[in-house]
Amino acid sequence: TDSVSADVAAVDGVPGVRVFENITDVTDGDDVPPHNIEVVVSGGAVNEIAQAIWDSKAGGIGAHGDDSGTAVDANGNNQTVDFTRPTEIPLYLHITVTVNSTVSLGPVYPTDGDTQIKDAISAWGQDNLTIGSDLVLSQLYSVIFGISGVTDVTLIEADTSPAPTGTTNVVIGARELGTIDTTNIEVTSA
Repeated sequence: TDSVSADVAAVDGVPGVRVFENITDVTDGDDVPPHNIEVVVSGGAVNEIAQAIWDSKAGGIGAHGDDSGTAVDANGNNQTVDFTRPTEIPLYLHITVTVNSTVSLGPVYPTDGDTQIKDAISAWGQDNLTIGSDLVLSQLYSVIFGISGVTDVTLIEADTSPAPTGTTNVVIGARELGTIDTTNIEVTSA
């Protein structure tokens, strides 16, 4: 599975991959059929992903999934290779910050500070949220404090639905990918 993961990750446009393996004779707890792998992959062209899986998986092992592409084997024959795309889970955030507006007291919060916070958190999500990774709220503090003039983060609320009220980490399933869009972030600064 390590070589499958590395080869699929090397496909152009693939930011994330996770491989499940079932070496038993029965469907396992991850719903992978016997003697199969399931590659969960975001991004990339379907046939390039299929080829990478075909080239690196062991012979006699099936490739399970909800999507598929076509690979070409050593004899020039087309082979259908299944894989899975992660379910994207939009994450919603409400952030309350205390800011400095007095020059003599240090860095001042910019007029577009709320937008800067939204952009920074969205960029952080693209760089750090991978398939199956939870949204850990404490990781957002350094991102928010990276904006000039933020003196305190008084509240971070997050959920998978609008108007979030949860103050705990958001759990993401093994075949899911949390996404953070700036339009799903509300910032209150005072």
